[in-house]
Amino acid sequence: MIIYGKYGGAALRAVHIMVQYNHPHAAAWDMAIYEAFGDCSAVRRFKNNPKVTFLTLCSLGAIACVMPIPYSAAAKTRKYVVSALGILASKDISKPISPEDLWLEVMSDCKVAAPVKHNNQMDVILTLWYSNMLNLHEPSEGLTLADSLL
Repeated sequence: MIIYGKYGGAALRAVHIMVQYNHPHAAAWDMAIYEAFGDCSAVRRFKNNPKVTFLTLCSLGAIACVMPIPYSAAAKTRKYVVSALGILASKDISKPISPEDLWLEVMSDCKVAAPVKHNNQMDVILTLWYSNMLNLHEPSEGLTLADSLL
């Protein structure tokens, strides 16, 4: 298993907290971040992208052992997450991918011309992927319809 940084580790821990203790998705993320960073609220406020990415994965039903939730992420973040899942579906999990390399592929797939940093979003996705926790199939039609209504 490969864990990418504290945000990747927090994503794994959040899934564990949800499954073992039945905590809500956002609360589990916040608890995992507190465990990873301590009482450093400036870090948690600055890095909102990993949390939004995690909750977007939850809303898509992309985390294997977690029930989907209604969550309306920023359109760009949702597009990046869906793109990353599609890209990973065609990859060999036995070959390591760096977050930066995956991000470049996502930016190309989303046709983003200006350079944008991934702000640890890919750390979350890749850590969950290498932990075999991601469903890389398309979201069900019911979820897609429900998400579009939010």
